[in-house]
Amino acid sequence: MTEKGEKKELKGNEDLVQKRFLLIKKASKGGNISQACREAGIDRTSFYLWKRRFEAHGLNGLSNKKKIPRKHPKTTPPEVEEKILKIVAKFPNLACFPLSLLLQKEGICISSPTVQKILVKNKLGNKEERYFAFEEVAQKEKFPLSPSQISSIEKWNPAFKERHRPVGKPGELLIHGCFFLGMVPGLGNVFVQAIVDAFSLFSFAIPYLSRRGEFALAILHNETIPFYRERKIAIKTILTDRKPEYYEPEGCSYQRFLKLNMIEQKICPSPVTNKNGFFERFQKIILKEFYRPFLKKQKSQSLEKFQMALDHWLHWYNFERLSRGFPNMGKRPNDAICECLERLYQFKTTRK
Repeated sequence: MTEKGEKKELKGNEDLVQKRFLLIKKASKGGNISQACREAGIDRTSFYLWKRRFEAHGLNGLSNKKKIPRKHPKTTPPEVEEKILKIVAKFPNLACFPLSLLLQKEGICISSPTVQKILVKNKLGNKEERYFAFEEVAQKEKFPLSPSQISSIEKWNPAFKERHRPVGKPGELLIHGCFFLGMVPGLGNVFVQAIVDAFSLFSFAIPYLSRRGEFALAILHNETIPFYRERKIAIKTILTDRKPEYYEPEGCSYQRFLKLNMIEQKICPSPVTNKNGFFERFQKIILKEFYRPFLKKQKSQSLEKFQMALDHWLHWYNFERLSRGFPNMGKRPNDAICECLERLYQFKTTRK
């Protein structure tokens, strides 16, 4: 608090003490306590409280006491919380009960519900959050991972499968595919054409009621290419599967469009792009964080309203949601692109 604020608070407290003292004095002289309380605008209970405090402590008893922050006598000490977080960072598969037993062996008595509360408070309440934190710690400290640990990380973060094929900048590799999102009341079966940037996880998605070649072209022509051109980013390669909307031996409209825009097409080794880690991660997130919550809130929708809801979610995903684990390590997709562009610009200016 500033000096001016302290003076103002002190003066206000002095005025309050004087007001209470005059009330007690007036009630003592007049004898009609009820009338004195009505005129002062307080109840009799408060009057007798201030009177007792005045008799015990004089004028000091009439001032407002400073509020003391409440602290539960059984609050977990900070050093114990820190120890729990360190253990979980190294052993993310350890449940709360075994963790409490482990701490008891070291002389720290703490229940498993308390351990869970501490983990929830630090955003480590479920296995997914713990494994993302574990992956980030492993990346930072560079310690080796066992096959079982790698398998567990890949389960929660499919993009970790692609760690041996890192991408250097945005637009260097995009993954384009189509997947069945689910059944939407009023619409029927909904498919999603999606494109994911392998560097930043920045994603584009448009829902359709069927799979056709022109839909694959539409997301590329209307959404993806304008986004990268606006930021002066060249799209180098697009990874697709062998489905007819992307590839035909004699050539299709999609392949001709890529050649026209000088974009290289690579065919995914697996039959579908859904097996690519970056694409699989996006598909998993859109199902969990958009489609399932959407079905709970909305019962019947038109395709236009469904697209609007998806656009709103995509904006949050690309510009606000933190992408934990590989490759962003806690950065938002848009922030990862911006930071890379800044580095490239600084590198070009220093070379000049």
